[in-house]
Amino acid sequence: MDVRILQQHEILPALHLVWEVFAEDVAPAYTPEGVARFQEFIKYDNIRDMYQKGEITFFGAFEGTKLCGTMAVKSVGHICLFYV
Repeated sequence: MDVRILQQHEILPALHLVWEVFAEDVAPAYTPEGVARFQEFIKYDNIRDMYQKGEITFFGAFEGTKLCGTMAVKSVGHICLFYV
């Protein structure tokens, strides 16, 4: 397994993985409002802007070329979007 910092062009596939896992495993425990708020947070345009400003760094875990997991760290040290 290879873990590395993701480049900007790799963030959208990481967000798709985040949504896939969230929708299946986490969303059932959320209210509809909570799900909508999470969806808003992970919109590519929002995350891209944070990435370009240096406010968030994405890591990806790969098996060969397949992205199997992702995690983001906000510049203030907060771990978020840790999904496998």
